Amino acid sequence: MLTKEENDLLTQTDAGTPGGILLRSFWQPAALSEELAHDGAPFKVRIFGEDLVPFSR
Repeated sequence: MLTKEENDLLTQTDAGTPGGILLRSFWQPAALSEELAHDGAPFKVRIFGEDLVPFSR
């Protein structure tokens, strides 16, 4: 059984945390192509504690 501190160390994904550093080393899907507007209008997505703005060209 993990302690709360060990669990937090392994599961937090914000910038600068071990989990966040690991997950930012790889491509991550943030939106589906079907979610992108044909006119290129941006929208908000929050992933790993960061706000991103996907859009199409």
